Amino acid sequence: MKKYMISIILILICSVTLIACNDDEDTADNQTNNDQENMEENNEDAQNANGDETNDNQDNINENDSNSEEADEDTSNNPSDSNNDSETDGDTEVKEDTEAGDEDAYESYENGRFGFSVEYPSTFEADYMPENNDGIEVNDDTATIIASGSHASMTEEGSAFVNEVESIEPYYEGDLAEAEEEGGSISYQRQEDNWYVVSYHDGTNHIYKKSILGDDYIANLVIEYPADLQEEYEPMVERVSDTFSIP
Repeated sequence: MKKYMISIILILICSVTLIACNDDEDTADNQTNNDQENMEENNEDAQNANGDETNDNQDNINENDSNSEEADEDTSNNPSDSNNDSETDGDTEVKEDTEAGDEDAYESYENGRFGFSVEYPSTFEADYMPENNDGIEVNDDTATIIASGSHASMTEEGSAFVNEVESIEPYYEGDLAEAEEEGGSISYQRQEDNWYVVSYHDGTNHIYKKSILGDDYIANLVIEYPADLQEEYEPMVERVSDTFSIP
């Protein structure tokens, strides 16, 4: 009987232990399931948050693109600002070219004795500077520019002082006569109140002359270059002639 009671007690103890173990396993399983559910919920929240942030970022990008398009439209509708900048640039791009000394750059010359001034290409070099300071002579490989002043000049009757003539016409007629004597073909001639131009071919070269009458002197410009290069030198001749002036 005693052995029987001990066996029953042992069976009860084992049953209780087994039940307790099962409860612990259920508790652990429940805890694991709860943890898994929490992790899935957190992941879902994180994905939702990232999705919202992505949407916000996309909205910001779309808004910035819209603002950029509006800004571009405003710029296209107001071209005057761009034109002003271009004019400034464009103005800034001419001064720098002049300082750089490229083929389109010009040097300025002002005569200290008579006061006349002229511009000539920076590619031309000074060949002759007279001791009496009456002018300057510059040239490149094929063309020559001479600017000078004098108190007298040639007429049809010979040399005459400026204070002895009443107008520039005698000097104008003198240059026309000289061109004819050289067998030249006059291509252009013009006389105004105090200046004139005579342009002609002498068979080999093209010669351009311009004179301006001052109070007691006459300023003379002579440009000579090969006749077959007239098209090449024409812009230079026009620029030099336009800048040739007296005070």
